[in-house]
This record gives sequence, C-alpha cells and structure tokens, in this order.
Amino acid sequence: MRERTLQTGIVLPTGTKVVGRIDRRIGVIVHTPASSEHAYRVRFPDGSESSLHRRELTVFRQDQAFIPGDAYLPPADLEWSLVGVPEQLENDQEEVYWELEKFLRLALKANPNVLECLYAPMVEYSRPIADELIAMRHIFLSQHTHRTYNAYVLSQFKKLEQDLRNRGEVRWKHVMHLIRLLLSGVSVLRDGLVPLRVDQYRDRLLAIRAGQVSWDEVEAWRLALHRELDSALASTRLPEHPDYQRANEFLIRARRLASSPDYSL
Repeated sequence: MRERTLQTGIVLPTGTKVVGRIDRRIGVIVHTPASSEHAYRVRFPDGSESSLHRRELTVFRQDQAFIPGDAYLPPADLEWSLVGVPEQLENDQEEVYWELEKFLRLALKANPNVLECLYAPMVEYSRPIADELIAMRHIFLSQHTHRTYNAYVLSQFKKLEQDLRNRGEVRWKHVMHLIRLLLSGVSVLRDGLVPLRVDQYRDRLLAIRAGQVSWDEVEAWRLALHRELDSALASTRLPEHPDYQRANEFLIRARRLASSPDYSL
C-alpha cells in the first residue's frame, strides 16, 4: 500500500508533517515543488531545513511509528540520542501530536483532550501497539477527572469574566466548550466512559456558541454543573488514582519495541 502511494506522483502540500526515511527526523514541509520529481523543503523542530525528495519521506500519519490518539513513538536510538525528539508537534491545520511518554503523562492527569483521543470512535490507522493502548484506556480514568476538569473550567471562566468586564464581550465558542467539558466530566465520573457526544444538550450548547444565551444564564448552568461534578465524585466507582504501574509497563514495552532491529518502515 505504501509503495503504491509513492508511485502515484501526488504532490504533498505545504504544512504536511513528514518523517525522513533515513534519519527518522520529523519535520514539516515548508515548500512544495511543482512536481513530485523535485525536492521538498522540510523544516525540523531545531529550525534547520533540508531538501528531500518524495522517496526520502513518509507522511507522518502513514508512518509505522504512529500511534492513534494523537501520540507518536519515535525510534529508540533517536529518543536516547543527544538530539532527542520533540515532546509535541503542531501544524497549520491545528493538529497536535504528543510523544508517547508525554501523551501517557497527560492521560494519567486526566487531560480532557487526551482522554477524548483515546475514546474517539474513528481510528484512521492502527498498529498492534496502538490497539493495546486503546484496549487499556480505562486505566487512565480516575477521580483525578474531577480536579482536572473542575480546575480548568474555573480558571478559564475567571479569564472570561475579566474579558467581559474589560471589553464587554467573550468568546462564546470557548464558553460553549467549557460547558461541554463539565458535562463530559460528570459523565466520566458517573459512567466510567468519556463521552464524545452530548446530543441531549446540543441545541442549548449551539445557542451559547451563537451568543444567544445571556451570561447570567450560562453562569447559573456552570455553577449547577460544578455541583453535579461534586455529586458525581462522591458516588463514583472510579479509583482514586489512575493505574500508573500499567501505564509505565506499557511505555517500557513500547520503548523496547522502538529499539528492535525490526522496528523500521
């Protein structure tokens, strides 16, 4: 499948994340040639750039090191070298990828974005190591959800209130996402699952995004959801802490996989 893709002659657009097939460096295309016969200009996290032909590149999403859930597993020799690897990669399409260790640490802290990645129903590409991670995703769910979700929403609403006082307006889309986050947190604690949809609240949330709901009404709903979050914590069956041991064992297995001589494109 990969070789057939390379022979199509399709030109990769600027902003595409790629991996060097020889040195395994991860970068972003900053200049696209007129045809696939010419070299691409690739910029790396350290600011350096190189000219590479299509045969020397692999699209990051197609790389065998990719682990669904917006995490990536670099080869061990690169991870252990003085050069190291970036903890986080971003592109112009607002996509973010975390190195596996950072991804696991964020999941253990109940980071909402990471937990939603693990519970996303659609996976574009999957390797056995990724399937293993998804199968054990429940180990990241714990009572930490209450603290993380609660604290983030409180801090963000404090900033929004300042914007309202100083500028007389707020980012209603952000307000909507914060309310949805509280709804999600309540579900995590009550049901032990991370919901990706909150259809029963869709119309109300869309009204907030459109600025059709007063600030006082939004504030009243937020406070009610904080109380629901507290109540869900009091009755949750989730453990007090996530399973650090299993997460650590998984990371070590993944690191050993990355050091295997068979670990290549």
